[in-house]
This record gives sequence, C-alpha cells and structure tokens, in this order.
Amino acid sequence: MLYFVGNFQNFQDRNLKLILTVISYCSIFNALVSIPALLEEIILLITQKKKKKYVFALIFTVLTILINIIYLVLSSVIEYLAAGV
Repeated sequence: MLYFVGNFQNFQDRNLKLILTVISYCSIFNALVSIPALLEEIILLITQKKKKKYVFALIFTVLTILINIIYLVLSSVIEYLAAGV
C-alpha cells in the first residue's frame, strides 16, 4: 500500500536525500542553539538559591541535545544507506 502511494506521488531518491539533509542540518542547528542555553542553566544552577526548576530545565536541555544528536546520527545513517551502500 505505502509502496503504491509513494510511487503514485513520484517520490524519488532525491526527495529522500533532501529530507534527510534538512533533518541533519536542523539537528545540528538545534544542538548548537541548545549549548548556550545549557551553559546559562548551569550558571543559574550554581548562583541561584531555588535550584529545583533549574535542575529540571537542565535535564530537559540535555535531553534535547541528546535527541538532536540521535536524529543527526539516524538521518546520516539512512542517507548513507540510501546512497546505495
């Protein structure tokens, strides 16, 4: 069913490579933007008295960075496999 729908809409290898490349660039950008937020939260965790909300923010930022790295690795692997290796 999905094969038929994909072929009916002229889904080509170029489209897949473009989508995977966009995912890779977005993952890199999101991870790079999250790093200054991580540094800010570490500084706030050290300097502020109410540490509970900063710990949660720190955990979520670290999870965001890890998820972006996982997306980057997965999209790179799929792009590599789609190249015909």
